Amino acid sequence: MLGVQRNGSVVVVEHFSPAPPTSHVTWSTPTEFPGKWSIHQPRVVEILQVTSADGKPLTYTSRERNDRLELYIDSTGVSEVRLVYSVKNALEYYPDHIRLVWNPGATWRGDASHVTLFVQVPPEAAGSFSAQAYLHGKGILPARESSAGPDRVWFSIPDLRRSDTVMVDVSLPAGLVLEPPLAQRFDWFIRANPVVLLPLLVLAVMATLRLIKGVPAESTDSLVPRYSPPDGLTPAEVGILIDDSLDPRDITATIIDLARRGYLRLEQGTPDQGVDFSGQDFVLRLLRPLEQWHDLAPHEQTVLFHTFYGGQWTKLSSLTLRFYSVVPALQAELYAHLRQRGFYGIDPRKAALLRFFNMVLLFALLYAYASLSLFPFGNSWLLSGAALAVSLVIVHLLGRNLTAKTRKGMRAFQEMRGLREFLNSVQGDQLERVPAGTFDKLLPFAIALGVEHHWANAFAGVAIGPPDWLCSDRPELFNTARLVHILDLFAPPKNPTLAIPKTRAISITRARTATKS
Repeated sequence: MLGVQRNGSVVVVEHFSPAPPTSHVTWSTPTEFPGKWSIHQPRVVEILQVTSADGKPLTYTSRERNDRLELYIDSTGVSEVRLVYSVKNALEYYPDHIRLVWNPGATWRGDASHVTLFVQVPPEAAGSFSAQAYLHGKGILPARESSAGPDRVWFSIPDLRRSDTVMVDVSLPAGLVLEPPLAQRFDWFIRANPVVLLPLLVLAVMATLRLIKGVPAESTDSLVPRYSPPDGLTPAEVGILIDDSLDPRDITATIIDLARRGYLRLEQGTPDQGVDFSGQDFVLRLLRPLEQWHDLAPHEQTVLFHTFYGGQWTKLSSLTLRFYSVVPALQAELYAHLRQRGFYGIDPRKAALLRFFNMVLLFALLYAYASLSLFPFGNSWLLSGAALAVSLVIVHLLGRNLTAKTRKGMRAFQEMRGLREFLNSVQGDQLERVPAGTFDKLLPFAIALGVEHHWANAFAGVAIGPPDWLCSDRPELFNTARLVHILDLFAPPKNPTLAIPKTRAISITRARTATKS
């Protein structure tokens, strides 16, 4: 029996007799059905009664499996099972009519010698509704009026086989039954297609990560200028923390900082014959032996050792050709040191790979859930594909500048941005308030932050002599702009593959041991 209710639901009453009698009966009904473009539509099913023919309640267990609701009914000693359930959204609403299309007993019944199907509509629809039943292969079944009233019809189906398909089509005038509100229909749709919530889940996860970890921002609205270098951080560490990578300028900044602190000196010279080096060259001369490097950070010792390789001097032209080869090892050393000090949670080079791995893991888990019928991830290929695509876009947009820095690293990052803002915006008339020696002290950090040209140009009209670590044949011609031009000579060659092959970085501990022996 199909009973159309005024509230828009359909109450279904089914009677069936197990043949042969058995202690358990398995019954199931679809909870979803494919719609247009394979977008699943829900069937909201609610079990109302499971009894014997005399109304005695029967024990049963229910389970939702993919797109079906299954009942395992205890039918011990029962010749007939009576099942009553409702479907809250079985009706289709059109501007001029309401339609009910029903496939009774689909996929769960067996062969039956005789089937009787009743259809009942609200009394207001008596005389104005139409109902017909179609049996595949046999055509339309005749509808018979019921003696119980004009709001009911019934169909008789003899000798129904398991493979037979029955469809009932009922049409009612519009406005006779209530249409579920939009919010209710949306809730049902989400229940049938939970995969559409995947982008929201990914968005929540990515937003939480951005909130917890913080994101490097380039806005200067709330930026506080800083007039001194960060405490306890070297120029190379500043260069890495500002952009999560070790660049050639970070090595240049380290060498200049070591020169400023008295570990080496630059002396003007000429390039060797056959070496094209802008018509000039510099000799880097070591001022302190290996035994006096104890106060240096590990990466500073590595830079200093690979600059001289146990000797006392080297030419800048030679250094720029070979120093790029130790950059990977130096970068790994710096990343490990910054992680140890709590500025990074993971290696920045692995952050993007880790995000990709997490996305693959998430999709693998969803696929496993779908395979185990725990989550209908793949019911609609269109919605599943769209949800995956939107999720990937969210991960790309919110994760591309999601840093591997910790909160401590983010605080240091903001301080460096403040220092960069000062170095990149200071004007000549503001230098009257700058203490003596500030140019020399902040120059390595300006190099690491990529603003050395502006920093030098700000001092163009200030009378300062050449620094102690730079020996020039014409010191009276010294100016800060020329100094930055000299620093540009530290840049690696444009085609390093034509230079000296890459070499493995030598540990400074091994170097000390070799020196002592």
